[in-house]
Amino acid sequence: MHKTASKIRLLLADDHPLVLDGLAVVLALNDDMEVVAKVSSSAQALAQTLAHKPDVAILDFNLPPTDGVSVALALQAAGSPSRVLLMTGSQSTADLERIFGSPAHGAIHKSGKTDELGIAIRALYEGDVYFSNSIAALRQPLQADAKRELIRLTERETQVLKQVAAGATSAEIADVLALQYETVRTHRRNLMLKLGLHNGAQLTAFAMQAGLV
Repeated sequence: MHKTASKIRLLLADDHPLVLDGLAVVLALNDDMEVVAKVSSSAQALAQTLAHKPDVAILDFNLPPTDGVSVALALQAAGSPSRVLLMTGSQSTADLERIFGSPAHGAIHKSGKTDELGIAIRALYEGDVYFSNSIAALRQPLQADAKRELIRLTERETQVLKQVAAGATSAEIADVLALQYETVRTHRRNLMLKLGLHNGAQLTAFAMQAGLV
């Protein structure tokens, strides 16, 4: 079932005041969102996320004194219901692998378009994951022969995979393919099991390697 709350409650965390205030201004333009807290350190991000319980915590990857991944790990350990969206400007393989291996529910690259932030927030709020194509494309190939792996997928799974790689949420895929929302979620889980992948970013990277996008 989709959430129907009137506002998506957000926490913003970035150590640059100009970026922090800019994000708040951009997000304020969305009628379905409200910023409940703005912080500038990883310690504050952890404390204020636990205190305010925002729907989505938007964390800079390089958030001192630790980083956004450390906050995501601490929130997971604390059983926080808030979903974590990381923002990064890095193209380092080590940084991206740290993001992919974290409990964060999504990540977008700072070089992306402004409207992608809203798309990512709404995806996480709906219970989906969201990793931008620009991040997935920077990851090393996940399969030795992705095209051969495609043979293992059903026609419907391939259709869902194409939509995932195009950045569509489960709700959007359900509309496009005329499926029930939970059916799409089941297909996504089956795709990950069959391909040995763990999140939407890996599915997107696999689809790109296989030539589906």
